[in-house]
Parts: sequence; C-alpha cells; structure tokens
Amino acid sequence: MDTTETTEPVVPDYPLPNLVIGQDAKNYLYTAGKWARFLGILGFIATAIMALLCVFAGAVSPIMGALSSSPTGLPVSAGAGVLSIVPLLLIMILYFFVSYFLYQFGTNIKNGIAVNDMTFVTKAFRNLKSHFKLIGFTLIIIVICYIIAFIIGGLIVGSTFMHH
Repeated sequence: MDTTETTEPVVPDYPLPNLVIGQDAKNYLYTAGKWARFLGILGFIATAIMALLCVFAGAVSPIMGALSSSPTGLPVSAGAGVLSIVPLLLIMILYFFVSYFLYQFGTNIKNGIAVNDMTFVTKAFRNLKSHFKLIGFTLIIIVICYIIAFIIGGLIVGSTFMHH
C-alpha cells in the first residue's frame, strides 16, 4: 500500500535575511488586492446605508413615540428610539473600520506589487493584520455575549420551572 506524504515547509528558528516573492505569488497578491478594494468599497456603501438608517430612525423615533403607547397604556418614551439606534451605530462604526482596513490592504498591495516597493507591501500587510485582529476581537466579544445570553436564558428558564 502506497502512502503519500505531504511535507510541511520547515520554519527556521531564526528569520531569513530576505523574502523573495515569486511572480505567481505577486499575481495572486495583486488579484487579492483588487478583490479587497472591491469588498472595502462595498463595505463603505453598506456603512453609508446604515448611517442613513440611523438618521431616518432618529428622525422617526420621536414621532413614533408620540403616536404609540406601551402595553400599560403609557406613552413610549422618545429615548427608547435613541436607545435602539445605539447598537446600529456600534455595528456601523465596526463595519466601517473592517472595510477601511480591507480597502487599505487592497490599495497598498496593488501599489506595492505594481511598482515593486516593499514599503507599500508592508503597509498592506499591517492593514491586513489590523483587519483580522478587529474581526477576531469582534468574534470573541460575540461569543462572550452568546455565552452570557445562554446563561441568563438558562437562569430564567430554571427559575420559571422552580416557581411552578
């Protein structure tokens, strides 16, 4: 029976003096840069749409608060509308920076590959690092929120069964 072994590249304990990027890798990076810029622009458009939604919600919430009432018959506070805008603002700010770092990666990697300048390439990878760090921190926060929600949900369900 034949076994095919895949060899992992050996990573030295010390940095090598120079990194040479081959033409195929440059083409892949250039193409990735074009897609990164495109996705960054789409992110900016989505951020602008979210900003318009915030403005619309901010303008409409006082009117809706005056026209509606809570189940108790009391009027709904206009502050409740502002409170509902806060999560959208946070998501909008986060999405802007995710898009910004991705767009900057795309712009700098395309420029660096086009003119063969490592300064641009280094800036590009710094922005890509920031992009992934921001996504990573965001996912950690989301997972923590889910864990807290499950714990609170479990406590609520547990307390309702204990009272019956």
